[in-house]
Amino acid sequence: MTAVSVWMVLSWVGVAGSVAYENGWWQALAMVSITPTALWGPILLTLARAYHLRRRPATTRTPQPVLSFSG
Repeated sequence: MTAVSVWMVLSWVGVAGSVAYENGWWQALAMVSITPTALWGPILLTLARAYHLRRRPATTRTPQPVLSFSG
């Protein structure tokens, strides 16, 4: 999936060769259709990282005493 993402970005900026379309609407349809597939890898990595950060064990710290001043 990462190769698809890299290929998509390179063809969007004009570095890699792209397919010739009859008009701009076919190209827009192709980009809208393939974009979710191209972004699947980066989105999955981001969600896995967020899940890991949320589910990791909490670090044990000694609670600091709460200072209260009554006046």
